[in-house]
Amino acid sequence: MKHSDRISDKAGLPPGSAVFVGREAPLPTQISVIDFGKGYFSEKVSPSLCEAWEVPRPEGATRWINVRGMEDVQGFAKAFEKMGLSSLYLEDILNTQHRPKAELAPPCLFVVMKRLLTDNSGYRLRAPQVSVIMGPDWLVSFQEQHEDVFGDIVRRLGNPQSLVRGKSPSYMLYRMMDVVTDNYYLVTEKAGELIERLEDRVFEGKADGKTLRQIQRLRKLLVNLRRASSPLREAVSVILRDGHDLVGEETVRYFRDVYDHVIQINETVETLRDLLSGVMDLYLSGTSNRMNQTMQVLTVIATIFIPLTFLAGVYGMNFKYMPELGWRYGYLGVWVIMLSVAAVMLLYFKRKGWL
Repeated sequence: MKHSDRISDKAGLPPGSAVFVGREAPLPTQISVIDFGKGYFSEKVSPSLCEAWEVPRPEGATRWINVRGMEDVQGFAKAFEKMGLSSLYLEDILNTQHRPKAELAPPCLFVVMKRLLTDNSGYRLRAPQVSVIMGPDWLVSFQEQHEDVFGDIVRRLGNPQSLVRGKSPSYMLYRMMDVVTDNYYLVTEKAGELIERLEDRVFEGKADGKTLRQIQRLRKLLVNLRRASSPLREAVSVILRDGHDLVGEETVRYFRDVYDHVIQINETVETLRDLLSGVMDLYLSGTSNRMNQTMQVLTVIATIFIPLTFLAGVYGMNFKYMPELGWRYGYLGVWVIMLSVAAVMLLYFKRKGWL
């Protein structure tokens, strides 16, 4: 199996080449075959995408093939040829660094999305890819990770009382996109909480080098979040604008709801970026103020010692006929003059508000 961690490694290959592109090696492929309809549901495990496509299904049932793990590249290529799907779809599916998009080529609708996940700290973002191909009575979903983002949908289909069984493939596509976008809310909420903590720390004067690193990590997270959410808005717009033949009028309103969610997410991301920029400016301003205060204290000290250094330098020359050299109280007198000069200068600086 061909594997690359850089898109540039595909340079020179023909269009539609089956090459997995990802930062990590692809996981072993796991395939579930789900057939559902009014009053009917079954779920089976299949060893390959070809066999999953050829499994007989009841008349009128909708087939959903859920693929997790992208290791079986050659098996995917054979299946796409048997299913009559464009190899360009497979190329985009295997390129896990592809931007989200929606592409209509009747009788198919192809969607690429990014599922967003954060670690426990909330500073590190992962964006495994999720792709879905929808036909008139079937769906094929591809997930980069083994963890099934559509687990709740499968559980609802398994409920005999669920009304989802009687829904169209386009409605199932809506549910998939809705589940993916819901994760975006979790990420934005967590990022908002982290920004508030950083802002409080900066206001309280507790910011340090660690704070700057956290600001930079959050900035990178928001950039990646925007990179995933901004194209998704365009993808949903394509479905609303051109997908009526595949989606159906009864499902369009659901996609409008997803579109509203994506717009809200994008607006939230822009707001968070502005807030983080404000925290960064506040941090830099506080650092600059502390530096100015330090420099002011050092400047005052240096200024006080300038005349004292002058006096010490003059009376340290030890010329034979200098006045006061033989005076009994000369040493004490110099100290009185030096301390008086320092006291006068301190008083002057304080009245000027420099201390």
